[in-house]
Amino acid sequence: MITELAVTTIAHAIQLAVAPVFLLTGVAAILSVLTNRLGRIIDRSRFCMADRCRLLK
Repeated sequence: MITELAVTTIAHAIQLAVAPVFLLTGVAAILSVLTNRLGRIIDRSRFCMADRCRLLK
């Protein structure tokens, strides 16, 4: 039969093995959000520059 200590040890080992996966997933999600926001900023700046050039002509 599995003792209480072995169950705790196995649970801790699983926790240590899974933690980096959640960390990497979180970092990837943040990078995705920041990339999308940067793309929107670039698109908006291009639109504003085109509008400004149109108004100056």
